[in-house]
Amino acid sequence: MRFFRFLIVLLIAVVPAMASNICVSVYPLATIARQLVPSDFTVFHVVPPHADPHHFEPTPSVVRQIQQSDLFIGVDDHFDGWVAKFLPDGCETVYLRTHDDPDEHIWLGIQAARETASRIHRKLASLYPDRKDEMDQQLAQFLAVMDETAQSIAEMNACRGTRIIQYHPAWDRFAAEMGITVAATLSTGHGHEVSARKLAGIITDAKKTGTTIVVLGLHKQSRIVNTLVSEINGTMVQLDTIGDPDDPQRDGFPELLLYNAQKLTEGCR
Repeated sequence: MRFFRFLIVLLIAVVPAMASNICVSVYPLATIARQLVPSDFTVFHVVPPHADPHHFEPTPSVVRQIQQSDLFIGVDDHFDGWVAKFLPDGCETVYLRTHDDPDEHIWLGIQAARETASRIHRKLASLYPDRKDEMDQQLAQFLAVMDETAQSIAEMNACRGTRIIQYHPAWDRFAAEMGITVAATLSTGHGHEVSARKLAGIITDAKKTGTTIVVLGLHKQSRIVNTLVSEINGTMVQLDTIGDPDDPQRDGFPELLLYNAQKLTEGCR
């Protein structure tokens, strides 16, 4: 009997903890989560780059993948809460956006990324306490990479003191970290653009202050942006909020921040 008890204890000691399938709504959050989990965990994202996270309809194969999830990481109910209807019973869920977050792009910025990673880490540590030491080290490594990324952005930054106009209300935090002032925003982010009267005021202010950079999303088109750029003899700079696993310049999270910093710097010059 003692031998069998010893054997059971030995098996528990040598058998590794069960791995987990982690479902993440959007690609940038998945790239962060992937750097925080043990290598035997699976992390996948639901919404492809350039698809609308609010209204995306997953294919049957993606639904089957979602239904194998042990943990879902999302932004908030409004942004990606629809994923919950596909999750299996017993799947843990964590939404990362807090009441203090000014917009739903909670990953766009060095400090935002640090806070987002820490929230993900706290949830993972509570679910997998036997892997906490390992994940503590990975969080520390991620934060160190963010420090290096911040230094690289500071070294290339030629935009400090610049004013920009953004189409989508996503760049306030990132711009602030680069010392850029967002002078105006043209859309609420849900298809509601400023009125013609408000646009005229933005044009007048831009001419008065010498504001010439207008930020639009990558692969996006906008008539109001085209009109504004023409009126102020400005420069359109297209930035990426999501990243792309098929583009080496944007296939990881630090790469995404560096890409956008480089594009803004080129616009400022």
